[in-house]
Amino acid sequence: MLDVQYTSDALKDLRSIGHVAAGRVTDKISAYAAAPSSFLNQVKKLQGAEVLRFRVGDYRVLFTEDRIILNVLRIGHRREVYR
Repeated sequence: MLDVQYTSDALKDLRSIGHVAAGRVTDKISAYAAAPSSFLNQVKKLQGAEVLRFRVGDYRVLFTEDRIILNVLRIGHRREVYR
């Protein structure tokens, strides 16, 4: 089980995407934190950075992970989050 920490940017992003999508995103983050090994095929590393990502519909969650902390960096629509 990983502890989840959100950056201030991630919290702003979460508030801006709407209640339904935010609920889906937080549910998937919680599921990943509970069992990271079950998401091995869904998590990908971004090129040129130590940042990982997974998708929740049209939204992407960018995060870093060490052994005990899942640090959520950004949450956004797929066309905007990589900018």
